[in-house]
Amino acid sequence: MTGSLQIKKGYYYVVLSYKSKNDIRTKKWISTGFEIKNNKRKAEALIEQYVKQYSHLEQEEVIDVKKILFTDAMSDWLVRVENKVEKSTYEGYTIYVNKHLIPYFRRLKLYLNKVTPKHIRDYYDYKYKGGRLDGKPGGLDIQSIKKHSMVDGKLYRPDYITRAFQKVLKRNGFQSMRFHDLRHSTASILHDKGWTLKDIQEWVRHASIDMTADIYTHISNLRKQTMTKDLEKTFIQ
Repeated sequence: MTGSLQIKKGYYYVVLSYKSKNDIRTKKWISTGFEIKNNKRKAEALIEQYVKQYSHLEQEEVIDVKKILFTDAMSDWLVRVENKVEKSTYEGYTIYVNKHLIPYFRRLKLYLNKVTPKHIRDYYDYKYKGGRLDGKPGGLDIQSIKKHSMVDGKLYRPDYITRAFQKVLKRNGFQSMRFHDLRHSTASILHDKGWTLKDIQEWVRHASIDMTADIYTHISNLRKQTMTKDLEKTFIQ
C-alpha cells in the first residue's frame, strides 16, 4: 500500500493505492480535513498514519521464497517503502540498497530462503575491510556499517543515532549538543588520564595524529582562557 497527497474541492486528501482481495488495484480517498492554504505539511504528516491504519485492506501477496532472489526482494522493498517514510530517509535507504547491498549480493545469486546469518556477517566483514565506494583504501567504519543493519525489521534512519542521543540528553536534563562532540570530550579526558596522543588517536580513530594534536591544542587554548579568567577573579575584586 502506498499513499499520496491530492487536492479536491479546496481540501487535502490522502489517496491510498493498494491491491484488493480480487487482486485489483484500488484507490481510497480520505479527507484530512485540512484546507490547502498553509496546511500542506500537516496533511503530509497524515500519509504514514493512514497507510498504517488502512493496511488491512490490502491483499497480502504470497511470496515463494524459493523463487525470489534476495536482491530482487530488496529492490521490491524499496518500492514499497518509498511513500511510507520521509524523503531524506528514503534517499538513505536507496544508497544503502542500490550502492552497497545489491552489488555485493548480486554475485552470490541467493534466493530468500538461502540467506543465512553467515552471509550477513560476511557482508559486514567485507565492508569493514574494504567496502568503500570512493575507491580509497580501507573499509567503512562501524557506525556506517550499522546503517546497513535492521531495526525492528527496517533499515536504520540515517539520523537514528543523532535522534536517539538528543532524546537521552533531554531525558536527563542535559543541554543540547552534537553526538560528534563526544569524540572531542573523550580525547580531552583520555589526555587528562595520561594517555599519549598516539593512544588517543587509535582510540577515537582519527585519520592522523596531527588531527588529534590539533583538537587537543584547541581544547588546551580553551582551558587557558578559563584559567586566565579564574586568576582575574582572584586578584580583581
